[in-house]
Amino acid sequence: MLKRLKKWRNNPKDYPPWDSVEATLLSQGFEIDKDSGGSHFQISHELLIGEDGYGEFGEFTIAIYKGQTLKAYYLLEIVDAIELVIGLEEEIAKGGDSDEES
Repeated sequence: MLKRLKKWRNNPKDYPPWDSVEATLLSQGFEIDKDSGGSHFQISHELLIGEDGYGEFGEFTIAIYKGQTLKAYYLLEIVDAIELVIGLEEEIAKGGDSDEES
């Protein structure tokens, strides 16, 4: 997972196929709303609620070109969101571990 994110961050113009990006998002617990119409998808994660740069429900919107390709900007936005969620999950796990030791 982290290798894939690093590759996407270092070379976002490589344009990975949308199905690969979608699978990565879903594996990290993101929800993808494709019903918003057209080429725009809304992506959300409950841990992004209240985080800067995300909507009221932890969402952000990306555009998919011809249903297959996303621009480098959107790929980097997705990588940022996934890395933030991973970091928040690690914080929660550490907090949970320290509570058990108390």
